[in-house]
Amino acid sequence: MTPTTSPAPTGSSPSAGPLATPLPPGVTHCPGTTPGEHVTGRSASARSSNWSGYVAHSVQPQFTCVEATWTQPHVRCPTKGSRTVAYWVGLGGVGQEGLEQIGTQTTCTDGRDLVVVWHESLPLERAEVVEPVDVHAGDRMWAQVRWLAGARYRLAIVDITHPQQLSVVDTNTRLRRTSAEWIVEAPTAGCPSSCHVLSMPNFGRLRFSGIVVTADGVRLPLDGPGFIHERETMVTRKGAVRSVVSSTAADGTAFTVEWKRP
Repeated sequence: MTPTTSPAPTGSSPSAGPLATPLPPGVTHCPGTTPGEHVTGRSASARSSNWSGYVAHSVQPQFTCVEATWTQPHVRCPTKGSRTVAYWVGLGGVGQEGLEQIGTQTTCTDGRDLVVVWHESLPLERAEVVEPVDVHAGDRMWAQVRWLAGARYRLAIVDITHPQQLSVVDTNTRLRRTSAEWIVEAPTAGCPSSCHVLSMPNFGRLRFSGIVVTADGVRLPLDGPGFIHERETMVTRKGAVRSVVSSTAADGTAFTVEWKRP
């Protein structure tokens, strides 16, 4: 699910994100030292048929941890048909087959919505693994993907509003830690024979905040120095915009993705 590159529209800048989100015992934020000042790195833009948000990518440094918080949106489901939207953080996936990702997903079926927690390890798993975590619209979520050592990764997600947490450890020998992501996605179905991007419901506006990425042992915002932060705008095959992605907050720890009718 690699985004395709072309010029992307700009958006407004949200206010700076909050300080570190309180987490339950046994769950920790991304490790690393914190730089004394905020230095902004290089920016870029791209368009994708299924991704919307930001990607940090570089050959060096390598990323070892990524996290963010968001409020689970109130999705407007149409009365007929099915539509799906997912929100996640991850490591890998850009310019490679390897990807570790975890987040939440809302599926609309004939006017009813179902929210699930899911994770996926590519290329090993060709579909997301759904977990029995009871999440509702309006819940405050936190998610993290963290490299442990070798080919091992820990994927964690917490429902802060109704304290629940999930942590799984994956082994992924194909992943190169050259990208980190904060994404709203229109999932792809029917693969490998007939891959197609699913219709996406109106999720209104989602704000990723508390964003952190660890690169070479340093905790940085998504627009930190030493790597490129690329804004991904979702478009249809004909180029119509499906979502609007804002600029990053002044401190690089937050941005918004807003649904737009194509």
